[in-house]
Amino acid sequence: MPENKKPTNNIDSLDMLKPINDDISLAAKTLRQSLENNYIKRLYATAKNEEDKTRRSPSKEVLLLNALKNYSPPALRLQFDTCIKMFNMMSAFSNIRSKLEGASNIEMKSKKAPDTNPMLSKMSELIILNYFAESLKSDFRD
Repeated sequence: MPENKKPTNNIDSLDMLKPINDDISLAAKTLRQSLENNYIKRLYATAKNEEDKTRRSPSKEVLLLNALKNYSPPALRLQFDTCIKMFNMMSAFSNIRSKLEGASNIEMKSKKAPDTNPMLSKMSELIILNYFAESLKSDFRD
């Protein structure tokens, strides 16, 4: 007569769940690394490149703020720098957003491409905003 292997207590059943929990943790870690390597790092690099382009070719507003900063009291220069950085970030974000929308429109016009997901575009924008937020946090820590 075969014996039914029933857990005799809760500890035995927890031991059975440990390999499942380990597998789920490993899958989550792999997914997180894959998302970071395939998407987040690329979006951060795009944001950094746009930010650098914006610094190399400043807008008229930034040029004006730079000129005013040179004639302002030393106590206000940090505020001018913060405003300049914000203008540059807004301009870079706007450029990135336009590129994302342009890529989305190209994909939508292609008959072979599947419908684009607006949620993916919004998530990309949030990831890029996070990049700029991290950049601002480091400025305020210094």
